[in-house]
Amino acid sequence: MTTTHADPPAATAPSRPRVTRVLLVVVLALHAALAVLQPIFAGSYLSGSIDAMTVHGISGSLVTVVCLAQLVVAALFWRPGRGPAWPLLATVALFLAEGVQLGVGYTRTLAIHLPLGVAIVGCTVAMFIWSLAWRPAAPEVRP
Repeated sequence: MTTTHADPPAATAPSRPRVTRVLLVVVLALHAALAVLQPIFAGSYLSGSIDAMTVHGISGSLVTVVCLAQLVVAALFWRPGRGPAWPLLATVALFLAEGVQLGVGYTRTLAIHLPLGVAIVGCTVAMFIWSLAWRPAAPEVRP
């Protein structure tokens, strides 16, 4: 009686990035770019461009809309995409912070608006950098 042994599975090449990860990177890039533009618009206003405050207000609302899209994509990245949950939790915190940021911006409460803006810009840029550096673990090859 002859017994045949199946060859062990060959090591698989790294798979292409999942769609949810690519979407998350794109949304994070847009979110970070819009967040970085906010202090530039505010600085233009302080330099004398009155119209820059209107642009700052409109783009501030756009930052929050993009964060809402990021919330949806981060949820898809976590559950069906099998990614880590922390981008979703961080996005929820960012969305809440940006809601507060809009409110204190329109009431001109600068003692909160300025440091919160710095934190928002820092978090969005850090999340974008993470999205570029993060690589999913390779599938484990078992004999």
